Formats: sequence, C-alpha cells, structure tokens
Amino acid sequence: MKRNPRTKGGFRREGRCLSWTAFRTGLITPDYNQFPKFPYSAKNWWVSLRTPNDDEGWRGGLSVSGKRGRTVVHPNKEIMIHAQSEVVAQKAANSIFNALLLVQNWGGLIGAEPVVTVVHRTSKPSAASELTIGPPAGTFSAMGLPLACLVAARASYRLRFAYALAQLRLSYEMSSVAAVALDPHHSPNIPKSPYLEDHVRLGYAIVLAYAAIEQMGLEVRASERTPSRLGGEWNPVVLQDLKTRLSKCKVDVDETFLWMVRGSQTAIEKDRPPKRLRKARWARYNVRDAEMSVVDAIAHVSWLRDKVAVHGVSPRRIRALSVYDVENARSLARHLLLQAMGLWKRLR
Repeated sequence: MKRNPRTKGGFRREGRCLSWTAFRTGLITPDYNQFPKFPYSAKNWWVSLRTPNDDEGWRGGLSVSGKRGRTVVHPNKEIMIHAQSEVVAQKAANSIFNALLLVQNWGGLIGAEPVVTVVHRTSKPSAASELTIGPPAGTFSAMGLPLACLVAARASYRLRFAYALAQLRLSYEMSSVAAVALDPHHSPNIPKSPYLEDHVRLGYAIVLAYAAIEQMGLEVRASERTPSRLGGEWNPVVLQDLKTRLSKCKVDVDETFLWMVRGSQTAIEKDRPPKRLRKARWARYNVRDAEMSVVDAIAHVSWLRDKVAVHGVSPRRIRALSVYDVENARSLARHLLLQAMGLWKRLR
C-alpha cells in the first residue's frame, strides 16, 4: 500500500480509492482552530471533524477574541475516524487517547476511553454526513485533542513510537498527579506514602517510563566491558553514542530538563544525587528543583529503574520514592517522544 498525498486520506490501491468506514468516537474538541486544519492522515486510517446536529447535547463551543475585539465562537466538533475495519478504528482511537494523556501529562481521563461506533461506509474518504445510528456510549470534551490526533497519526508510521505511547499510558495508570498539585506556588509538597503497594506502584510507573525511552532507542547503552561511568564521570564512548542517537531522533542535546526535588534529602539522593546544572528560579527551602542536561536525566532514570524499582528491590531505596520521581521520569520520556515526532514546540 502506497501513500498518495493527492488522495484525501492519503491512500490508494491499484489506482482506486480504498473503501472507508466512518466511526464516531465521542471525542469532542473545542480548540481545533489552534491547530492545522483537518483531515489528518495516518497509516491505514485518517481523522476528520463532524459538526453536531441541533438535537445533540454537546453543542456550544469555545469563545475566542477575534479581530477588532469581537468575540468569535468556534462550535464544538467530534473527532471522526475513517478506517477499513472496526479493529483498525478502535486501535486508532486507543492511540489518540494514549496521545491525549501524553499531551495533558496527566492520567485523569483514564476510565473514559473512547469506544468507536460505526456510522456508514463510503468509497471515498469524506466526512460523515448522514448518521445512520445514535451517538457513542459516552462523550467527553478535552483541550488538545487535535494535537493528540497529530501525535497518534505520526506514531502510526513508526510502530516503536506507538508502543512507547502505550507504555506511557500504562505508566499514567500506575501513578499520575495533576499539574496543579506539582506546582509549588499552588500546592504543598506531596508526602511519601507509607504503604508498600504504593512503593511498588511508583517503581513500576518509572519502569514503564524508561521502557518508553528504550522503545525509542534513547536508553544508556553500557556493559561490563564498557561501563557508563569511569571514576564517577561519563564514559566518553557511551556519552557520545547516546548523544548521536538523540541527535538522529531530532532531540536537542543542549536543551536542559527540569528535575523536581522536593522535601528533605532521601536515601536515593544520598546514594545517587541528581547531577544538577543550576537551581530553578523558584527553588527555596524544601523545594529544590533544578535543571539537568538531557543525557544526565536519562542516566538518572536508568539508575532509578535498575537500582531502585527492579533487579532486587532495595526496601531502603524504594520506600524513598515519591510521585516527583515518577513525574520526572515520565516527563522526560514525554519530552523525548514529542521532540522525536517534531511536535514538542506545539505544547509551548
């Protein structure tokens, strides 16, 4: 199957348009005007927007300031998936949902996963116009859905990225904290849990985050013969290999990464303190956030995975894990994945 950019949806076979089925998702987007125009093409599927009928309860829209101070209302629209089968459409919806968690950097929507509903078949890729059945079982509106569609569409062409999305989604299921709870200007430090099950859950959320980094091929590659460190510093051979792979993935190796460090010093910090470049502007008292290089951040998450979460769990270390360690690891994987896809700047 070859991709043809002149064909809407991007696919042709033997000179003929493929037969598509339109599927409703129940995913409602109010901010589509802030992103490239639909439709978005993916491998074996594509997405379009649908305007609601008058009798649907999710009408309304997003009000924005237009020219000359006028208020412009962009009506809510539903994400439509076009594919050749329900399985392909559902896989696309799952990937879009996984990407939405990544865009929002929060697992608050887990439990509201979309279930696609068939609408009609068409020989040409076009938006659904005549609905033959009712709406999906559930609907929800979320900011950033168009970006999630772009992420999922790009991941569809590189299976390792799609698997990285799935691994990060499971990491969000293990542990997730809303951004406002992580902001030291709005919320107090989150204490460590006294419960063993929580310690294991945090550990495996880090394991899954690092698995996503490995899936992208951006892990630290070292061995007994070629250790990652020599005398406490980077082994130049290992460091250069990592920087080369990062550059090939279009990751800026000179960009710094924010590492959250909260509360008093822990057993983990005593054994392996984060290699800080400089303190964050807001760092004071028990908020000790700092900037790290991307390569040092990857190395630190690798150490947390190997020496804290798995490979013979150390009770002394794993009980010192906090939600901040998880968010650091997952935010790093998120940063790398979105940069590799060329979509990181769209979050800024």
